[in-house]
Amino acid sequence: MKIVHINAADSLGGAAIAAFRHCEAMREAGIDAKMLVLNKKKEIPYIHSIIPNRKWAKIKSSLINQIMNILLIPFHPWAVFSFPVLSVSVAKHPLLKEADLIYIHWVAGSMLSTREIERILNLGKPVRWYMHDMNPITGGCHYAIDCKRYKTECRNCPFLRTRPLGIDLAFYQFRLRMKHWSKYTNLEVYTPSAWLGKCVEESALWKGHKVTVFPNVFDLKKFHIVDRQYSRNVLGVEGKRKLILFGAAGIDSEYKGWKYMRDALNQLDSTQYEAFIFGEKNEYVEHELMIPCRFIGFLHDEYSLILAYNAADVFVSASLADNYPNVVMEAMACGLPCVGFDIGGIPEQIQHKVNGYLAEFKKSDSLAEGIRYVCESSEKEYQTMRQKACEFVGNVASYEVYANCKMM
Repeated sequence: MKIVHINAADSLGGAAIAAFRHCEAMREAGIDAKMLVLNKKKEIPYIHSIIPNRKWAKIKSSLINQIMNILLIPFHPWAVFSFPVLSVSVAKHPLLKEADLIYIHWVAGSMLSTREIERILNLGKPVRWYMHDMNPITGGCHYAIDCKRYKTECRNCPFLRTRPLGIDLAFYQFRLRMKHWSKYTNLEVYTPSAWLGKCVEESALWKGHKVTVFPNVFDLKKFHIVDRQYSRNVLGVEGKRKLILFGAAGIDSEYKGWKYMRDALNQLDSTQYEAFIFGEKNEYVEHELMIPCRFIGFLHDEYSLILAYNAADVFVSASLADNYPNVVMEAMACGLPCVGFDIGGIPEQIQHKVNGYLAEFKKSDSLAEGIRYVCESSEKEYQTMRQKACEFVGNVASYEVYANCKMM
């Protein structure tokens, strides 16, 4: 069986990483899987670029993004909103003509328009849309948060501050998607989390389409426990404070919940805890936190990332909307207990007081309590949490799950 995974990129962003891992895991299971992307970074033979000239691909992607952003300016979106009126041509690509099965992953932004996706469906081949956020079921937003209008028609989108000339952009796009996608019986949906699967089933746009829950997968030959002191030595970490690992990228995003993270960390004893932060030094973050901060830079390879997970004592996510974050599963695969809000797909990853701690939504006190629960537990309790974290990932999300699965 020949399978093609379509995604905007092969390595940039969580969806790209997840899509690549699905492709890689299929190949390890003996399946002829390939990836088709617009932005190609990896020098791997089974990853193909839609536009062979990478320089032109980058220019075209940038131009489409700029045009889309200009068109959105009059609507003043307060969070990420996609309106892909332009598209690269994918349906006629030789890989799709040869494919027995096509997977669509994250294709918003500068990748595929509504009509180009219909052209793929018109090939008559089985198409499975592996959804990494809510965008395919809404009129443009990527996480609806408290809004439930995707269940009916996405009218008067709360993510758009204005409607120039009375144009209801989200409603227009929602109806366009319904017109061009809903009639195709060869289209199925896959989601990493049961939470997103339920959202799809409840959406007006996807009524009648089969929905299957299948988690993102992880290579446990790479993500595994490494000696903590060795990891700290390699990363140059000294001292005996508890290290709280999190990422500072995009903290201005409405979805990231920075104010809750900040308030939780500022409740901790500064002599006992230290923030261990992905990304370059961020003076804004450093200024707002009362505990010491250690920035470890951008980790562009998985081996450095694995060392960071193994050097830390706990990983914390304050996201207010998330599907099935890779970082949580990566951390747990390395034996790192996690703390996060009880929202989206996170409760399907973190088992409360088993492999981590689920905090009450938007409660900084609860987030701080979760950090203390993990870091101030007895050595025996902590080691049990580490073991349970590893076992969980191995049981539900390792590459080996493809050997006998029915995802094909």
